[in-house]
Amino acid sequence: MSTAKNTVIGGDYSGYVVNSFLNKVTFARIGKPSIQINKDTVKSYSQKFKDEDRSIAAGVTRQVLFGVGAATAKKTAVVVDIAFKDGKKSLIEVTPAIYKKIMAACYGLEKNK
Repeated sequence: MSTAKNTVIGGDYSGYVVNSFLNKVTFARIGKPSIQINKDTVKSYSQKFKDEDRSIAAGVTRQVLFGVGAATAKKTAVVVDIAFKDGKKSLIEVTPAIYKKIMAACYGLEKNK
């Protein structure tokens, strides 16, 4: 796995894109209403997998191809299982930044309400 796709990869909202704007997270799909991800809609969520590409070979390759500083770069994806209050479920793949926003939204900690 490399950089996160920021999509719903399975479940009831499969094929939706995971959007993040102003500390809000939504599932969106053309022609469909967007789904808000927050404490009012989410019953539970859990991190299922986190992939970090930090192998020595990957670091050396980045160093050779991209120069100084590239060896410390990492590609990360987080897979999260979300259960909604309406009974629907989804499996998503997102960046760590969006995962943090999901956690904040589910605890009602969004900064821009």
